[in-house]
Amino acid sequence: MSADDVIAQWADEVMFEDPILEQVHHDREVLRQSFIRYSNKDPENGIGIHTFTVEEFLSEPGQNPIVYRWKWVLKHASDFLGVPTNGKTIVTTGVNIDWFDDDGKVVREVAYWDFVKPALDLGLPVLNSEYWEEEAKEQQK
Repeated sequence: MSADDVIAQWADEVMFEDPILEQVHHDREVLRQSFIRYSNKDPENGIGIHTFTVEEFLSEPGQNPIVYRWKWVLKHASDFLGVPTNGKTIVTTGVNIDWFDDDGKVVREVAYWDFVKPALDLGLPVLNSEYWEEEAKEQQK
């Protein structure tokens, strides 16, 4: 799906939030441009091939907003948020909340996703649940 195909599903007045990346977009064209990298089809240019799959709807059909859980797979990318991938496939999951206008167009989206898993997979020194479990054991002594 191209960036134009994606932005066609959005209303003229938009609000996109990605708290993980500290992104907020209110401009529809800026939002469209941010979608371009995700529609890349060339496995050789370093941008990578991005596949997003909705795994589960967490809200009932017809609800507004809708909430859904998704999976993101990134292959053939030279880096992930500036960190070299060294050929690794990046996999993470997230949850989106989307609000719609009366015409069924997205007016607002908030995307929450797991940065820790890709960071750990790429060898970044992120404190994970094992750290917290060890800390809790130490506090119980």
